[in-house]
Amino acid sequence: VRVLAPACGGSRLGSGWVSSSSTVVTNAHVVAGGSDVTVQEGAGSHPATVVLFDPATDVAVLRVEDLSGPPLRLGGPVGKGVGGAVLGYPGLAQGRLSVGAAAVQDRRPATGLDIYNRDRVTREIYQLRASVQEGDSGGPFVRPSGRVAGMVFAASTTDANVGFALTAAEISDELAAAEARTEPVSTGPCTH
Repeated sequence: VRVLAPACGGSRLGSGWVSSSSTVVTNAHVVAGGSDVTVQEGAGSHPATVVLFDPATDVAVLRVEDLSGPPLRLGGPVGKGVGGAVLGYPGLAQGRLSVGAAAVQDRRPATGLDIYNRDRVTREIYQLRASVQEGDSGGPFVRPSGRVAGMVFAASTTDANVGFALTAAEISDELAAAEARTEPVSTGPCTH
């Protein structure tokens, strides 16, 4: 799905994926500072409520009614060389789902800063051989079985054919924590 969040004097655009009949997962930086979040899918646009916002892991969970897309399930860890696809909505104006080949180059803990560049965090990530562009953030890295192996959160600044994804294990705690939530939470300040 495509995620739109009016924020910071403009609109933030990203991708996401349906994890249950009324839940969409995306990156926290996609909705940071946002209000009136909307999810677009084949059946149209739907208002979304942010029910989990974690700037440390860069995960946000949205509650969305009347989704038509089938849920994608989390899979287990995958190793170096394992292939799949990155699904997302790259580009600022494009409205079409892009499917790009991807393969795991590495899986490791990575230490960096949260989405606000304040606190040090360590997250388990995949380094992917994939073309990741602006707008792909929050999109799933899926295996041929349709299972979600990870979620895209960044592109390399030095290699156009390298992207990064949070592993399914890194996302699973946030999904479990958000399972029964329906009340909106703050999306924090803008990231830039």
